[in-house]
Amino acid sequence: NPDLLAERSWHGEVGTDLRLVEGFRFSVTGFYRRDNNLIDYGIANSNDIPNNENLQADADYLLAQNILSVQTLGLESQLTYQFKADGFSMEYILGNQLIQTVNPTEEATRYLSNRPRFLFTAQGIFTIKDFVTISFQNVSKIREGAVSEAIGAELTDRYSIWNAKVMVHLSPRLSLFGQAYNLTDAAYQDILGARLPNRWINGGI
Repeated sequence: NPDLLAERSWHGEVGTDLRLVEGFRFSVTGFYRRDNNLIDYGIANSNDIPNNENLQADADYLLAQNILSVQTLGLESQLTYQFKADGFSMEYILGNQLIQTVNPTEEATRYLSNRPRFLFTAQGIFTIKDFVTISFQNVSKIREGAVSEAIGAELTDRYSIWNAKVMVHLSPRLSLFGQAYNLTDAAYQDILGARLPNRWINGGI
C-alpha cells in the first residue's frame, strides 16, 4: 500500500512496588497507549487496492492500511518470591496482564483481533551450589479465536506453553546450557495461518 502514513503513538504508565514480607514483592502497573494511523492488515477488495494489476478481479485480500485511532488500556501485576539458604536459592515469579483494546472503527484487522485479553506468566529459577541452575517458564494467553477453512487454520481462544532450561556453571566465565521450548508439544498460533514451532531443543556453551 503506497498510501500508508507513519504511525504515531503516546504511552503512559504508573506503578508501584510493595515489599509485603521478607522475600515477597508485589508490583502493579497501569498503562495507557494511544496509536494514531496504526498500521495493520485488513480485508480489502482488489478493486480498491492500488497497483492491483496482478490481482484477481473483485476478490478480497489482506492489505496493510492505517487505522484512524486505537486505544489500549492495561493492568499488569507481578508477585515475586525469593529464598536463599546455604548453597541453594530459588525465585518464583507470577505475573498477569489484562488488556482492553478500543478500536472506534470496529474493523476486524489482523493483529488487533489477535491481541490477548489476558496474559499469564509463571517462572521458577533454582540454583544449587552456584553450579547448576534450573528454570521453568509458562506463558498462557486468552484471546479471540478464529478459523479459516480456506487455509485449514484455527486460532484457538487460549493456549499454554512451557519452556525449561538447565545451566551448568563450569567456571565464573564458562557455562553449558540446554533448553527445551514448548515442552508439551502444543500446536498453537499467534497469527492465524502462521503455526509456531512444536517442541524443540537447543544447547550451547
